[in-house]
Amino acid sequence: MKKLFLLLISTLMVLSLAACGSGEKPADNPEPEPVVEVDPKEIDNNPHGKTEGRYLAISMPTLAAPFYVQLCDLIEDQAKAAGMQVTCESADGNISTQITQLENFKTMGVTDLIVCPVDEEAVKETLVALRKDGMNIHSFAFEFGRDCSYYDSCTSANQKAIGEQNVANANDWIAKTFPDAADKSVKTVIVSLPNNEANIARAEGLRTIADNPKVDLLAEYEMTAEDMSQAQNFVDQMMIEHPDVQVVICHFASIAMAVDEQLQAYRNQLDVEHFAVFSCDYDDTLASKMVSSLQNESFIRATGTYNPELNLIFEVTMGQHDSELTAEKIFFFPVVSFTAEDVAAAQ
Repeated sequence: MKKLFLLLISTLMVLSLAACGSGEKPADNPEPEPVVEVDPKEIDNNPHGKTEGRYLAISMPTLAAPFYVQLCDLIEDQAKAAGMQVTCESADGNISTQITQLENFKTMGVTDLIVCPVDEEAVKETLVALRKDGMNIHSFAFEFGRDCSYYDSCTSANQKAIGEQNVANANDWIAKTFPDAADKSVKTVIVSLPNNEANIARAEGLRTIADNPKVDLLAEYEMTAEDMSQAQNFVDQMMIEHPDVQVVICHFASIAMAVDEQLQAYRNQLDVEHFAVFSCDYDDTLASKMVSSLQNESFIRATGTYNPELNLIFEVTMGQHDSELTAEKIFFFPVVSFTAEDVAAAQ
């Protein structure tokens, strides 16, 4: 009993010393620090031109396409020339793979990231977390609804400006082809695809054709998908409803080529020298069609597109073009025009 009593006293003494220390009163439990939630839009990880000692990672959706390989090679060369460590990885078209790679970049000590997402929506949470941890993130080609919570900078194409360039090409052709045309005399139709935010913006640009006083905008045929059979059906509908049409403004190169192909069936109803289709974007097949329009074999006279000066992606990422960013931290590539004469001269 005496040993049990002494053990109990000893235990109480140890507990008392732990609580009181050197005779001081126990401190009150401190209140936890309040958690301050950071607004991702207010984060600024932009290096503003600094490259020394930094580590750049490039995350592409795939490296199976030559474009992405060339883009990675270009950016890697630029980063190395600037004294940076650099790595490039492919997600192989898998968003889960890409998210895992992005998370691994943090543990690798990456300071700067150029990402072209496999899935824009799925990657948002990861990008916000990386930005909160201090990583400078550049989004290539994806604007995330122009919400800079998800990036420090972005390079993209101004879709409305591309649509407006398409219209500028049409206006130039109308002025040359119908110099003495009366107001509302040039019969015009739009074939648009306003199915997402970017395409809605482009369609807004196409509709500026109505500002030309010579133009009588007869109709806008709105496609629901990039479906060539739908575009061709619209041509048939157009030729029934508006057989006097003279100008067709198209949303995409693929749509312009489908429209042009279907219009060949109506050549005997058209004044082929005074008929035109105008396109957005550019590829080799479209270029060939444009050149053939010089002999009126095709009706596609010109296109408006953006000039992807890919060397700018690295420069914008590293903060070398901050004064050219929009309020939403987007750098828009320049918009350019190619006429049939331009393409023929370059060949």
